[in-house]
Amino acid sequence: MAQIHSRPAALISAVTVAGLAAAILLAPHAPAGTLPGDRLTLSNPNAKVIPDEPDGGGVLSKINVRASGRIRDLNVAVRIAHNADDELNIYLVSPTGRFVELSTDNGGNGNDYGAGSNSCAGQRTAFSDEASTRIQDGAPPFLGTFLPQSPLSRLDGKPVRGVWRLQIFDDNAGDTGVLGCWQLRVKLRD
Repeated sequence: MAQIHSRPAALISAVTVAGLAAAILLAPHAPAGTLPGDRLTLSNPNAKVIPDEPDGGGVLSKINVRASGRIRDLNVAVRIAHNADDELNIYLVSPTGRFVELSTDNGGNGNDYGAGSNSCAGQRTAFSDEASTRIQDGAPPFLGTFLPQSPLSRLDGKPVRGVWRLQIFDDNAGDTGVLGCWQLRVKLRD
């Protein structure tokens, strides 16, 4: 850094801009979208079986966010195949261990959160504090964007870096399901 500061101002600007652009494009811990005001979309496409109620514990899926910055807005999207949505309790868990209830016991005996392929290629159910319909008022397969049961804004201002978890419990025996994909959509503070 000392060498850069001893160069003429025009050269410093060109070197600094080029160096920053290379660092943003090439650094494994700084994916595109880690600048203030930018959006990150991070996915976990690894399918996981949701154990039926007697097996307890539910399923836990993780996304490790290596970007830095503080959350301005956070949304979550899921694609879940299940034969009785009202058996599912879905939570987002922040890196600091804070739980946000996305949906609990909604949808009656209807099937699925999202439609089409049970993967990131399928249509997903999104949770956003800006939605106009509560998830409790939606109907399976919950296509579109819904207000979660607890506000995601609880996490506004918190650091985005760390391991995020989606935890799903099946609280009634008889039906099984699969978490096909989930995503974090984060806008960082300016």
